[in-house]
Amino acid sequence: MVFHEDDINFERLDWKQFEELCYDLLVKFQFHSMAWRQGGSDNGRDIEGKRYITDSIVSPYQEKWFVECKRHSAGLSLDQVVEKINWARVERADHFLLIVSSYVTTPTREWLEKARQTEFFKIHLIEGKFLKQQLLLFPDIIIKYFADDHVRLVRNLMMQWISHDILPTAKALYDLHKNLDFGQLDYQELGFMWHAYVHSEEAIEQYCSEQDLEPITWDRPVPFDFLIPYLKLAQNWEYPVMKESETEKFGMINGLGQQWMEPQGDDFSFSNIHYELPNKERVQVCLIKESKILEVRIGVGFRQQ
Repeated sequence: MVFHEDDINFERLDWKQFEELCYDLLVKFQFHSMAWRQGGSDNGRDIEGKRYITDSIVSPYQEKWFVECKRHSAGLSLDQVVEKINWARVERADHFLLIVSSYVTTPTREWLEKARQTEFFKIHLIEGKFLKQQLLLFPDIIIKYFADDHVRLVRNLMMQWISHDILPTAKALYDLHKNLDFGQLDYQELGFMWHAYVHSEEAIEQYCSEQDLEPITWDRPVPFDFLIPYLKLAQNWEYPVMKESETEKFGMINGLGQQWMEPQGDDFSFSNIHYELPNKERVQVCLIKESKILEVRIGVGFRQQ
């Protein structure tokens, strides 16, 4: 999936979901021995965790972190912070981390800066803007908390195909065409979707006919051409995507049209979809699936003279 800061809306989460999101993010950054204090008295922290610190001179050692998570729509005031700092002092934490979905007020920021100079433990602050930047490093967390149902469905369908060679139904593909924002898909997911549509073309036509729905593929120079703009933006390979040295393994693989090989005994399959657009530009997508690992190549260019 391809995500941007605008895709992360903390207002969609309640306080408990926001704490869970912070917990998942901390795990990504190698926090361990995590304790999430849900409900009741938390003694100054929502999450307590530890981190190993390695140094080239001394042996690895652990540090204790107190983490306070605030899902807030406005600036976080000072009275919501002071008590937490006091608990970190009493409990002798090594670090206190405040994660807020919005921002802290100016008095809060100034007080935290002074506290950094006097407390024996280190004080850290992560506000909404920086938090979003960190979350963008981990699309799986964004999918879990912010992606809509159709984006999640594509990821599940692709994993189902990779693991079990089961393609989406015609109904699922039709519904996705009507409701999915294809701009949120990465190059792997876009390649998979074009493969699924092209491979299921007859089934989709039959489904549309039986349900008296508007067809999505008939009478077009390129099948499922609504995907072309997204595929071009997601190009990740030099055109043509298949090289002469691969002919022995894949056969004639740069000709126009469609070509695929079903899984063999060694769990190997590939799909090559290659079309020329009315402006003579060519789009080629190749999926190579081996031992449940998927490689997708998308190339856009013109026929070499």
